[in-house]
Amino acid sequence: MTSLAKLPPPSAGKTGWPWTEETVPLPEIMADGSLCPRVSVVTPCYNHGQFLEETIRSVLLQGYPNLEYIIIDGGSTDNSVEIIKKYEPWLAYWISEKDRGQSHAINKGFARATGELVGWMNSDDIYFPDAINTVVTYWLANGKPISLITGTKLKGTSSLDTISKLEQSPYTIRHLIEKNIIEQPSTFYPLSLLKEVGYIDERYRMSMDYDLWLRMARYGASFSFLDADLAITRNHPLAKTARFQRLSLTEVMQTVWRNYRVIPKLWLKKFLTVWVVPDGLKPGMTRSFFYLTRDLLLKLLVTLLTQLDLMEYHEERFPSQRFTHPSDENVDEASQKTLLKGI
Repeated sequence: MTSLAKLPPPSAGKTGWPWTEETVPLPEIMADGSLCPRVSVVTPCYNHGQFLEETIRSVLLQGYPNLEYIIIDGGSTDNSVEIIKKYEPWLAYWISEKDRGQSHAINKGFARATGELVGWMNSDDIYFPDAINTVVTYWLANGKPISLITGTKLKGTSSLDTISKLEQSPYTIRHLIEKNIIEQPSTFYPLSLLKEVGYIDERYRMSMDYDLWLRMARYGASFSFLDADLAITRNHPLAKTARFQRLSLTEVMQTVWRNYRVIPKLWLKKFLTVWVVPDGLKPGMTRSFFYLTRDLLLKLLVTLLTQLDLMEYHEERFPSQRFTHPSDENVDEASQKTLLKGI
């Protein structure tokens, strides 16, 4: 198990989590005498040296005794490899070589994972202290369900000096289809479930996480939303989602259609916005014209798709999924007891 004292000292001026603070280490043997279940975390990386060390330390300093940490670098040309080598003694595996992109890198890592629970942490995001233990504790208390387990949806600025909490409720499959209510770095799932649904679909370069959630839902996995801050997604100018919005929204529309044969109005509106309205327009007649054009197209398409019955999710057409959250008033009493106390 890694501790703060064993890791290389932080760079000058770096303080707080995960530089000068750590999670209290957990015992390797649980109360029943068994070993803590292994958890595998995969980090894909390409030229993210600016953030990578903070990401690595937030994983290693979880204080979790049975952690398998894998880093797959795509042949970075910045200082990423230098940083990885700095932490090599505490990694289960790492490699730096050219790959086919982020989805391929994640799959390469997952192929080497041996944990009962797995997740991936991008090289510009970070965990909060005790995140892994929070997930494992819930999973064990509920009988190791075939369930996607996730926390709150948090976004941070480049320096993480400002953090925003995004709305996730209602916790339903319909809402997941209409809006991605799951934050990728805060999410873990059994390796067996990942294998059953076929790993990451490498056709997707931007929305591979959303596609994975939808396929897990189609498979019939349960979804557990914990009222806990587990991780932060960092929004910065170099982030792919900020630079390739058109591709991202196109992939969202593709995966929703492939999995559920619907085109939700909310996604359609966002899709039309990025394709019809040019970036950087200042308020004025030109900007109003483009938004008016978008609204007219949206109205026309909504009318057509409604007539074709392609806008609304129909639960009876797909296997039921169980979505649970402690504060969800729609969860029945039995489910609440399972969620909060364990079976």
